Amino acid sequence: MAEAAEAIGLVVAPEVTVPLIVVGVAVDAYLAYRLYQASRAKKAEAEAQYQSDLAVCRQLQDPGARSRCYESALNRKNRFLDGWNPLPPLITW
Repeated sequence: MAEAAEAIGLVVAPEVTVPLIVVGVAVDAYLAYRLYQASRAKKAEAEAQYQSDLAVCRQLQDPGARSRCYESALNRKNRFLDGWNPLPPLITW
């Protein structure tokens, strides 16, 4: 086994070898954690944009316009999370 580990560069020290499965699991866990962190940051940014849009919608006098605005604000949030660029407009009429 030591020869196989040496062949793929997994020997930490001459007396210690790291199985490929353990390394693979560690890398997978690290990548999953990085994706989770990026996802949390994106969700926080989307929520901040959504709250900003809702503040605009609350200022509208016409109930129909507010309804359309709320719907478009939620649409913008979901599109942002899906990676759309640019975002659709916020409907305020």
